[in-house]
Amino acid sequence: CNGMGLLAKVGVGSIEELRIPERGFSSMGLRLLDLDKRLWNDYWVNGKSGVLTTPGLTGHFENGVGTFTAEETEDGKIVIGGYFSTLQPTGAATATTRNRIARLNADGTLDTAFNPNANYEVYTVAAQADGKILLGGWFTTLQPNGAATATSRNKIARLNADGTLDATFNPNANESVQSLAVQADGKILLGGWFTTLQPNGAAAAVTRKRIARLNADGSLDTGFDPSVEGNYYSFVAQ
Repeated sequence: CNGMGLLAKVGVGSIEELRIPERGFSSMGLRLLDLDKRLWNDYWVNGKSGVLTTPGLTGHFENGVGTFTAEETEDGKIVIGGYFSTLQPTGAATATTRNRIARLNADGTLDTAFNPNANYEVYTVAAQADGKILLGGWFTTLQPNGAATATSRNKIARLNADGTLDATFNPNANESVQSLAVQADGKILLGGWFTTLQPNGAAAAVTRKRIARLNADGSLDTGFDPSVEGNYYSFVAQ
């Protein structure tokens, strides 16, 4: 209680509540100001696990308008993820359906050819050097670009540059993926609330607590196993 009072008093944070009754979901949003950098960071606390996620967005407010950043691809386009269901960018006359993930052109207009269509939240996005796009979150299916049926992808997936699903990549996490990073050698770090992965149709799940590393093809890097026993918050690839 004292901590919440301090935030309100010095003006360096805000707290909001999110409820999704049909899913039995509740969470708390926490926005904090980095006074040195003059940047805001958005965090979420899952009501079931009590885990504070890493910032999905970083940005600032000026004259009452918030500007936040997401993952930018090499062609200047910007991939955004979250819990939204429509976008109406840059003065468009009507909103366009985009479920939890979308791509914007460099001028902020919607990339109408890109529609991965995730069924639940996308918490984190990372762009690879080859133009492919990694997604992590709470989703269990994707139905990209008007595909006739949804394809199962548990908490992590990879898209081709055109938004279609990379059918060869399926790490299959048992719980949410909240952070992704691509190393210089092409290997992929992931962190979250998961405890097992069962990549690319493996016969059995393999224990990986909160953090793991994948080879570029989505198979598990068996030599990397930090095995975090407590709460996971964030990482950075150096």
